Amino acid sequence: DLNVEELLKKAISLKPDFADAYSNLGCFYHSKKRLNEAITCYQKALDIKDSYPEANFNMGNAYRDLKDVEKAIIYLKKAIEFKKDYFDAHLNLATIFVKQKRIIDCLPHLKILSESEKVNEKTLLNTGKIYLDIELFNDAIKVFRKLTNLNKNNIKAEIELITAKKQICYWDDYDSDLSKIKKSIEDSENDNKNTYMYFEDN
Repeated sequence: DLNVEELLKKAISLKPDFADAYSNLGCFYHSKKRLNEAITCYQKALDIKDSYPEANFNMGNAYRDLKDVEKAIIYLKKAIEFKKDYFDAHLNLATIFVKQKRIIDCLPHLKILSESEKVNEKTLLNTGKIYLDIELFNDAIKVFRKLTNLNKNNIKAEIELITAKKQICYWDDYDSDLSKIKKSIEDSENDNKNTYMYFEDN
């Protein structure tokens, strides 16, 4: 860790306008929970290049971790301004808005995440969970179905899909969903993957 810090500081000393080095040094401090030092580095990166999406994103996350939500929102929005398909920024903003019960502000970010073909499975799963949290169950079902279409062996998505359907008494294909989950578990076990799960068929 000391080598990482020293190497980044060396890079900065050799090239004082090296925005990436400042941002990466900020990430290093952030990972060590040295948030004020991280923010100082992110700010230096932004002083060099204001339109730096990753530095704005990192700054937003640092302020979120410091519980300064309004500043977090400002920087996460700036990250999206400079990189429209910055899905992690959309997800983090949506999460903040949900915690603040600002559902109207949250929805546009969820829409972008749920409709994009480029979002990875983890982000899509979290998007569906947020829809569940704010009780938009039909939207959650759409997201989890999209996930299961992308990956037939996504057990978490299958379980979340059943959870969403249960909320609106949507049980027409319950048996089919349950069999998919059981088959996914069996396939995982056959592939010598350690899957520890107990699913009770009530």
